[in-house]
Amino acid sequence: MFIIKKLLGGFFTIIVSINLLLAIITALYFDKTYLNEIQTRVDLSLNSANYFYQSKIQSISQMLNILKIKIEIRKLFLDGRLNFFRKILDRSLQEMDLDILTLLNDQGKVLYRAHNPHYNNDSLLSFSLVKKAIATGKQLSGPIIFPEDILKREGDSLFNRSIVKIVNTKEAIPTNRVFEKNALAISSIVPIKSDDGNGKVIGYILGAKILNSYNKMVDDIKEQIFENERYQGTDIGTVTIFLNDLRVATNVRDGNGERAIGSLLSAKVYNHVLVNGERWVGSAFVVKDHYITAYEPIKDIDNKIIGALYVGLLQKPYLQPKLYLLIIFLSIFLAMIVISSIISYLMTKSILNPIEEILNVLNRIMSGDLSARLSKQSKKEFVPLCNTINSMLDSFNKREEILKESTNAQLSQSDKLATIGRLSAGVAHEVNNPLTGVLTFAHLLREKNNMTEEDRADLDVIIKETLRVREITRGLLDFSRQSPSNKVSLDVNKIIEQVKLLVQGHKDFKRIKFISDLAPDLKFICGDKNQIQQVILNLVLNALESMVEKVGESGTLEIITANLHNEIQIKIKDTGMGIEKENLEQIFEPFYTTKPVGMGTGLGLSIVYGNVNKHSGSIRVESEINVGTTFTLIFPTVSEGSELSEANENAPTISLNPGKEEKSNCEKN
Repeated sequence: MFIIKKLLGGFFTIIVSINLLLAIITALYFDKTYLNEIQTRVDLSLNSANYFYQSKIQSISQMLNILKIKIEIRKLFLDGRLNFFRKILDRSLQEMDLDILTLLNDQGKVLYRAHNPHYNNDSLLSFSLVKKAIATGKQLSGPIIFPEDILKREGDSLFNRSIVKIVNTKEAIPTNRVFEKNALAISSIVPIKSDDGNGKVIGYILGAKILNSYNKMVDDIKEQIFENERYQGTDIGTVTIFLNDLRVATNVRDGNGERAIGSLLSAKVYNHVLVNGERWVGSAFVVKDHYITAYEPIKDIDNKIIGALYVGLLQKPYLQPKLYLLIIFLSIFLAMIVISSIISYLMTKSILNPIEEILNVLNRIMSGDLSARLSKQSKKEFVPLCNTINSMLDSFNKREEILKESTNAQLSQSDKLATIGRLSAGVAHEVNNPLTGVLTFAHLLREKNNMTEEDRADLDVIIKETLRVREITRGLLDFSRQSPSNKVSLDVNKIIEQVKLLVQGHKDFKRIKFISDLAPDLKFICGDKNQIQQVILNLVLNALESMVEKVGESGTLEIITANLHNEIQIKIKDTGMGIEKENLEQIFEPFYTTKPVGMGTGLGLSIVYGNVNKHSGSIRVESEINVGTTFTLIFPTVSEGSELSEANENAPTISLNPGKEEKSNCEKN
């Protein structure tokens, strides 16, 4: 009972603590999310403002192109009809709402200045926009700074309108400047080409709108994206265009209610936007109030930062609703803590008893008592858990029984293989010595001079059959693992090529297509060349024989090698008869064969299996009737630096008198 009370007290404390912590974290997250939502709105508004700003630049460019086409500018240039052209420019200056509309020759010399017709024949080649256009011969559009001397050439009225008085601003970088006499403008320059077919540029049209004190643009942007929202008589949304750090067009108001033209950018935004050239989104002090702002650098045609575009929302209208929402949210959360604590206390008492029973049963299971079972619970919430645990225990018991049966079967199979191995070894050793004598004397008899051809033919039959018996003996020795093993580092690709040469000349396999896809950087393995060659040769011969069985058909044999992580893989695919599904589990057993009597010993695949195991490898087979069979071999690789033994390269494939197995060369590495 003490444990139950202790658990209830601890659980209650945890519930209250977690809920309080969660309430605080959620409140802070809500505050941050609320601010992020407003900042996201401002960020999107900046995108809209930038789109509007860029569209104005494109509009100037399009109007100049239309003007060029409408007045057939090329023909006027060639005919020298500049008087007519002046009238068109004067009218277009008003229709296009431009401050500057100037005709230049191909060297940048002014032929006509619509805003100040009396000032001509000067050169604008020093002006970066004109200089770059003449250098490239292309149309250029974008923001640009018009220097004081060029503005003066456009007349006093435009120059005086462009002058901005600088006002030192709180949180801005202090300055000793009094007036700004340069002007920020959006402009475009269009080349005029001759119509003689060579596309030569013969002049330019320069058009621009001065943004200094041009508040219509920022008001249009504000109306479009903020719809003139107001708070206590003040515009919530504001838009500003900066020339460097100076407001030259804005609807932000100063303390007197006037437009804050001439005020300066705050220092932290200045460094972020104008120095680092990065976009700024966040809370910032603007003239006299805090705004949620977004700034983006304005770059000229040379990608140089010359100003900034700003949009902002007054922060005050969003603080009071945020406070109300936070108070309501925290009140609800506190009420939920109290209610959840009461409910948790009541539920915990009813839950602990079933949990205690489950814990007792689990402890019995951990102690090894797999017969333990959970009784049926009265609370329906625990029924699935109890059923799952009981099912798990039933599965454990079944799996243990299956494992015992499998283990017994493997032990029985191991005993059978050991018995067969001992029998095979005895037979092989008993047959081996007399077999060598028969083969030796048969060769000697064949070499006698008094032998007829018929006698020699009979002796050839004896030699052939004796060799066949020798192969069977060797198979028995290999199966019983009594043959010598001389392991060295092996290049499997070379062994495959040697096997390919052995079988390709066989007359029964002339119609078989042999494909080898060997990895050029295949790693070495540690093994006995004779045994590995025997593995591959047996599998290749089985595959070829299976394909030959398809009467009237040709086949394809494919050998593929590849590097795995610390292993190599060998795949031997054929398009032969395939293996019945029920036979797949028995093909590696000794003396098992599907061939007719006298056509095979049934040792080939069992020897393959034994040799693969000797080399710590694995073998897998996949087969489909009348489609083909794939054997996959996996062997571990040796460490880098192991070298292939030349002696092993030339070692004999068959030995009738196996000796003591040598120490592995690759093991020495």
